[in-house]
Amino acid sequence: MNGRVAKRIHKRSKSIATEWLSSMLSSSEASKINDKHLIKTNTYSYDGNTAYLMPYSVKGSSKIIKMIIKSNPLITIESIDADIISEYLKINKRS
Repeated sequence: MNGRVAKRIHKRSKSIATEWLSSMLSSSEASKINDKHLIKTNTYSYDGNTAYLMPYSVKGSSKIIKMIIKSNPLITIESIDADIISEYLKINKRS
């Protein structure tokens, strides 16, 4: 993968994780959230005996963005948002 593409994916995944975190909070607290408030450690969710990255964490959303681009190269990185990630998770039967 090109370094410029990796930077664009990482930047987009940070914005998705920030958007997801702010959607969990009240509007007054959500206005204070930025990418400095994101968790630095990897978090996992378990389905049976399989561990998956949390889909809205920075690393998890980066991985899902890469999978979406691989399956549909016509979609742009900047057009991917939390709704597209949730649709992808539903199609692949992950919660």
